[in-house]
Amino acid sequence: MERWKSHTIIGRFLSKSFLVTLIVLLVLALNAQAQSAQHDKLPPINICNERGSCILVEIAITPEEWATGLMFRDRLPKGTGMLFLFPSPDFWSFWMKNVKIPLDIIWMDNTKRIVHIVTNAKPCLIDACPEYTPMKKAIYVLESNSGLAKKWKLKIGDRLIFQLPK
Repeated sequence: MERWKSHTIIGRFLSKSFLVTLIVLLVLALNAQAQSAQHDKLPPINICNERGSCILVEIAITPEEWATGLMFRDRLPKGTGMLFLFPSPDFWSFWMKNVKIPLDIIWMDNTKRIVHIVTNAKPCLIDACPEYTPMKKAIYVLESNSGLAKKWKLKIGDRLIFQLPK
């Protein structure tokens, strides 16, 4: 009986040790993954019009970043936005679900020429939000504060200027 008890105590000790080690390894792995994700995030870049006016944009390159976009933000600082980079040209649709600020949405082809513009897309905090889809395929989509397209006098065929990080 004493022998069985000692094995049970050792077994419990080993189980607790194993569990603690497993938890520590899991925390370290999650931390490494979070740090890796931070390192994979591209730095902000400037997007300029042909007359030299620029805004600073975050870059969305993953499906998670595409899905979140500018959702849940109370404001977007003046002169900023978000550029969505997609893997191939397509009819990429956008909606304003859980976006709290009005936006201009500008679709561009692989030459960075504008193929579609939606101005002043309204915030949508309900489930039935309208979808905005370009008339032509695009690979880049720029979201900015409402009014940018008017301020820059953007039209279909205009080219925006930006350099993507390597």
